[in-house]
Amino acid sequence: MQTYLSFSFSVAEEDQQEQLIALLADFPFEGFQQEEEALTAFLPQSALDEQLKRFLTQLAPKWPEAQITEIAPTNWNAQWESDYQPVEVDDFCLIRANFHAPAAKHIEHEIVITPKMSFGTGHHATTYMVLQAMRPLDLKGKKVMDFGCGTAVLAIMAAYLGAKDIFAFDFDPWAYENSVENVANNCPEAPLRLAQGGSELLEGETDYDLILANINRNVILSSMSDMVAALKPGGQLICSGFLEEDIPLIIEKGQGLRLLEQKAREKWRCLIFEKG
Repeated sequence: MQTYLSFSFSVAEEDQQEQLIALLADFPFEGFQQEEEALTAFLPQSALDEQLKRFLTQLAPKWPEAQITEIAPTNWNAQWESDYQPVEVDDFCLIRANFHAPAAKHIEHEIVITPKMSFGTGHHATTYMVLQAMRPLDLKGKKVMDFGCGTAVLAIMAAYLGAKDIFAFDFDPWAYENSVENVANNCPEAPLRLAQGGSELLEGETDYDLILANINRNVILSSMSDMVAALKPGGQLICSGFLEEDIPLIIEKGQGLRLLEQKAREKWRCLIFEKG
């Protein structure tokens, strides 16, 4: 069984954690754990080479030095089975791993995912709110985008709700691979396109009935005009991944959008817009 190293960076802001993950993604880290005050990256000990050591040294002027700890060999799958718990969004949706039993009571939709250390699994308050916001929508025959799809939970839900054309993408290669796996396990016949990439993939995309952007404040702000352009008149944007104090900036950036509803869960917020 392989020995791992954990690299703990004292980085509090979520958008800065996302930036650091993007920088580390070129190296063979196998997972990231995001917490309120720190980002921890996990690497097989055998993968720590001179190139990575030099890179970590180059990070020093901007990023805090990583605290490196050796982790005893661990059966990660067994660890997930003991730690990972299903997520219930009212009686609308159950997100569970394949090692959990199906719901014992009536749930409208079940999504079975392969949980990974590096991805959202439905536990985050933002994912919960976006799923709640999707519940009343009639997506039959509609065109939907999941921008920053993570595990593809939201894209899979769009497929369950009848969307005819779904485009889901994420810049993180592990997120993309996990999305492919989860879509194959849940709705392999769905009209669902998956891609690895970021906001550049918005270019040329048009006539969307719904865009789901469960990412972070900076990405939403920098991509807002492109998302608005990709929506058809009357289309909706559901975005989350930011705090109460970020709402005025996001509303200001959303030129051409009308705010329909706000949601709050823990410290996080979700906004639902409609294109005029």
